[in-house]
Amino acid sequence: MSDKENIGQRLEWIIADKRLKSKRAFALSIGADPSFFDKMVRGAATLTDKYADNIASKYGVNKEWLYSGKGAPYLGNDAREPSTMIILDRLSQAFVEQAAAFRAQAEMMKSIESKMAQEKTQAKILKAIEDQEAIFARSNENQLGLASLVGEILTRDIAREAKNNPDNVQKILQDFLRRIGPKLTQDVKESIGADGHT
Repeated sequence: MSDKENIGQRLEWIIADKRLKSKRAFALSIGADPSFFDKMVRGAATLTDKYADNIASKYGVNKEWLYSGKGAPYLGNDAREPSTMIILDRLSQAFVEQAAAFRAQAEMMKSIESKMAQEKTQAKILKAIEDQEAIFARSNENQLGLASLVGEILTRDIAREAKNNPDNVQKILQDFLRRIGPKLTQDVKESIGADGHT
C-alpha cells in the first residue's frame, strides 16, 4: 500500500471517528472540492499542506500522524489506534448488513413455507372433491343398475301375469312392490354404505 493510500485510509478514519455524514461534508468543512478530496482518499491525488493544516486546526488532528501514521491521531491525550477503530467500524457495519440479510432471508423462507402450506391445503381440498365426485358417480351407476334390474323384473312379471289375468294389472303392481320394495331399499342402503367407506 502506498503512502497516498495510507493517507486516504486515515482520512476515512477521521470521517468515521468524527461521525460525519459523508466525505463530501468533510471536504467542504476543510475548504476542499469534494471531487478532488475523493481523489485524495483514493490515493489518486496528493494531500496538500493547505488541507492538512485545515484538518489539523478544525479537527485537532496530528499532522505527523496524518502524513506518516506515526504517533497519536489527535493532538493531546487521545491516543486511540486508528487502524483498530477502522476495523471495529467496518466490523460493526458488516454485522449490521449481515443481520439485515438474515432477516430478509428469514422473511423469504417464511413466505415460501406459507405458500407451500396453502398449496398443500388446496391439494387436500381438491383430492377430497375428487373422492366425493367418484363416490357420487359410483352411487349413480349402482342406482341406475338397480333401476334397470327392477324394470326388467317388473316387465317380466307383468307380462307373465297379465297373460293369465289381464284385468288385474293394478293388483300385480301392488304385489310386486310389496314383494320387491324392502329388498330394493336394503340394496340401495348397502350400495351407498359401501361407497361411503371406499
